[in-house]
Amino acid sequence: MADPVRQRIKILQLLLNQENPRFDIQKGQREAIRVMLKDQGEKLHRLAIDIVNLGTNPSDLPMVVSSDKAKGMFTVMEGNRRITALKLLNEPDLAKLASSPAIEKRYRVLSQMFKMNPIDELECVVFPDIQSAEHWIELKHTGENNGIGTVGWDGTAKARFRQRRGKTDPALQVIDFMKSNAKLDNKTQIALDQGKVAVTNINRLLGDPFVRDFLGLEMNSGVISSKLELDETLKGFTKIIKDLANNRISVGDIYHKKDRKKYIQSFQKHEIPNSQKASSKKWALDSPPLKTDKKQLPSKNKRKKPLTTARKFLISVHPRI
Repeated sequence: MADPVRQRIKILQLLLNQENPRFDIQKGQREAIRVMLKDQGEKLHRLAIDIVNLGTNPSDLPMVVSSDKAKGMFTVMEGNRRITALKLLNEPDLAKLASSPAIEKRYRVLSQMFKMNPIDELECVVFPDIQSAEHWIELKHTGENNGIGTVGWDGTAKARFRQRRGKTDPALQVIDFMKSNAKLDNKTQIALDQGKVAVTNINRLLGDPFVRDFLGLEMNSGVISSKLELDETLKGFTKIIKDLANNRISVGDIYHKKDRKKYIQSFQKHEIPNSQKASSKKWALDSPPLKTDKKQLPSKNKRKKPLTTARKFLISVHPRI
């Protein structure tokens, strides 16, 4: 069996897969574009914007096979969304297939920008036949496959990636803070370590001023700071992390402002941070104050007993006989 090869191919030579698994089988190319516009809608438009701004992903090449219906043409087995977007940018009249003047206008505007730095050909991986491409297509679209396919990032990994690119993520600050300072039950700790606590739900809570005030927090440019003592800050976060980790609350329970207020007001007395226990100064979650054991600290009023040279007992020394 021949090996796949890389080849630069004109966009005009690329045919959409009329048997794309996303849809029912389509009768022709125009029908394939029409159903893609309808099904992918806003997603396809955002992809087209990204292509105009940054081009196509050089690490993810379309997979194609030679067409058995048209000489010199290639059928796209993987990458149909990208090729559709490129066809619309090169030929904005195709956007009429959406039967929407608004959508047609969007692509005409993008096409004008695209013409400043057009893409009329694309590097593709040409497979000798459909069967030799199917394994790789399946791995790409059917999940991790026990580690053979692409292992996706959980919410925590995504947040950490964004933060390392300079995009501060409040939820990640909370997760790292809890990992370093909280004493959690085993089940909650495992969920936190494995990224099973939804960062979107933490951010939804932290984005609410009422919630932040209740927890004694402030947020400035995405950086979370506490006005309370360490133990009081841990108290509120521990309740939230446990509820999220153990599925006691879901996005539906905190989606609206009234829902978040209701959730916060459901805290038991021992779960509510004491606003009277203010920290001597505000501190960021990534640099919490040192935790001290008050029992080990000497009392300010208790003085050490001074050493004395006074003798209480006399030791008799008998001379040797």
